[in-house]
Amino acid sequence: MAFGKTEVSRYLDRNSPFSGIWENIVQSHSEDLPEETRQLMAEYLLPKYKKLFQDWAGAGFVYHLPTGKPFVTAQLAQVQLMEKPIHPEFEVSYAKGKYTVDCRIKLPLADLNITENELDSPFLFKYHQQVFVWQQPKDVLLVESFLPNGKKELGEDEWPAFLQEWILPLSKDYPVHFTNVKKEEWKDLKPELKILLKEKGEYLLFQPIFHYKGYDISNTDRTKLYFPLADKLLVVHRNTKVENELLARIEALHSGFVKPAEGQVLALRGKEVLRNNWFFLFMDAVKDMNTTVYGFEALKHFRFNTAKPSTKIFISSHTDWFDAKVEIHFGDQKVTVEEVKKALVNKQQFVQLDDGTLGILPEEWVKKYALLFRVGDGKADNIKLSKYHFSVIEELYLQRDEQELFFQLEEKYERLKDNHEIKPIPAPSHLQEVLR
Repeated sequence: MAFGKTEVSRYLDRNSPFSGIWENIVQSHSEDLPEETRQLMAEYLLPKYKKLFQDWAGAGFVYHLPTGKPFVTAQLAQVQLMEKPIHPEFEVSYAKGKYTVDCRIKLPLADLNITENELDSPFLFKYHQQVFVWQQPKDVLLVESFLPNGKKELGEDEWPAFLQEWILPLSKDYPVHFTNVKKEEWKDLKPELKILLKEKGEYLLFQPIFHYKGYDISNTDRTKLYFPLADKLLVVHRNTKVENELLARIEALHSGFVKPAEGQVLALRGKEVLRNNWFFLFMDAVKDMNTTVYGFEALKHFRFNTAKPSTKIFISSHTDWFDAKVEIHFGDQKVTVEEVKKALVNKQQFVQLDDGTLGILPEEWVKKYALLFRVGDGKADNIKLSKYHFSVIEELYLQRDEQELFFQLEEKYERLKDNHEIKPIPAPSHLQEVLR
């Protein structure tokens, strides 16, 4: 079970920083290969080993030649290739002022230190005629970092930094067990839900983040997580039942949510996000749930401007028409009358701004001003309305906000109103009432 040196060299030549000159680099046998080179080798070789194990698992014609033995039939030992990949685990213990991190592997037959591997290869682990392959390329490099002793020892002064920089990141991907280490455990806490927005192609992703008393945990993290807490270790046990209930409430907000293969992230196609103002209804719903939504600044296609629209409308009257000068800004971004009219025609509650963001037109804003933009004529920053649209002006006047609406010639308003009202006239005396 070997791969040609030329194949590996060609792969390194294509992918390493020394592309084109790799084969000319002289490497002494006493020198360790750089970590980047070992990473590339693991990325190339491990999938090939795993493919061999899948094809030959359970086969009865796989043999191993022990190191240093001559290649003769009598020296060959039959072995079994195990199809299920393995991963390392770690035991952290404290005794006599010293912390020990032990790198171990749990096999069907035994719980072993990695130094008990009967093979010299870092890609495989052999024990009692069973041969296993590692799950991921990073497993290979991690196990190598513990050789030749199979453990790391640290003094009390080194432990805080090692815990923060090495053990805690490690615990997110691998099982880590603590023995005789001072710790505090949190169980049965009720987390708060936050939603992180991301993009992937034409989909908007809603990634749940669960907040446990100051600590954010992704739903792809392990069920038990570790954090530094003063002079001890904090162990947070995830309340997965409550997490699933919170996520189900979000999922119920749209029937088109899908879950990609990489985790319990919810994904929604872009056109569904913007259809019938769903996103803004979603924002209202999660606000009622006391759920924070963040990540807007990193979005490219679904960039929602967080500024509220600043609106100023100056209305003046003329002989046969009304003029409305309109100023709408989202922060420093100006919106034209034509852009608002286009959004309303398309039944959209947002406008595309010059900086690429989407300006949200709140529902109450649309209810208040939609008719003005629909019946009026204009493109830039002016709208002209016929005198026959006096009822639109009247409605705006009655609900005017002095910060938004400015009426010029207001003293004429009552006269204008009189001209558009039907005054009561007494019935003629000769008119006879007939009930039909």
